[in-house]
Amino acid sequence: MAGNLMNRLFKGAIAGAAGVALLLGGAGTFALWNDDTDAGTDAQIEAGHLMFGTVPAGQWYLNGSTSALTDEQVEALALVPGDILLYKVNGVQIIAHGTDLKAQLGFDWDNVTDAGTDGSDVTDATAGSEFLDTLDVAYAVTDAQGDPVALTDGDTMTITGGDTIDAQTVNIAVTITFDPNTDAHVAMGGKVDLSGFDLTLKQVQMPGQAPASPEPAAT
Repeated sequence: MAGNLMNRLFKGAIAGAAGVALLLGGAGTFALWNDDTDAGTDAQIEAGHLMFGTVPAGQWYLNGSTSALTDEQVEALALVPGDILLYKVNGVQIIAHGTDLKAQLGFDWDNVTDAGTDGSDVTDATAGSEFLDTLDVAYAVTDAQGDPVALTDGDTMTITGGDTIDAQTVNIAVTITFDPNTDAHVAMGGKVDLSGFDLTLKQVQMPGQAPASPEPAAT
């Protein structure tokens, strides 16, 4: 009698252990009742684009001439106070794909650098930085039809996004004037590297959009 009782208890213990294993689901936690259902929409969402498309090579002009300079001629220039260099690039493509997108097309002159001097004995060591300081820069933008576009807030153009990825086309002119009031030996023999001059596109926060986190302070 005692043996049969022990046998039944042993079998029950085995069955109970199996039941616990099923409830645990092999993951170490109880598989409590749960359910899910479709939230009621089969829509898809997508991210837009803000970027430059094709940016053709530009051309340089000196003092109102209609004859474009070659790259070699630009490199060989020795500018004097009063000279005006014009850089034109036509057909710049801007892709602003976003239903509620605003952006600014701008011009970053800050990375243009002093490139030293021509090394002549009569040239001051600071001529490169002096030359950079004498350059006055102005910008103009026209649309694909050649009509002027108003610039605002530090020479920027407002770009409005759309629902398609079609590019907007603009023409850009950058005028660099060597200050005609430069006197004495200021800037003589100085050199400036223009390779850091950039076009920029920056999104503008619209009402209702979450603000971006501020950039960490420089250390």
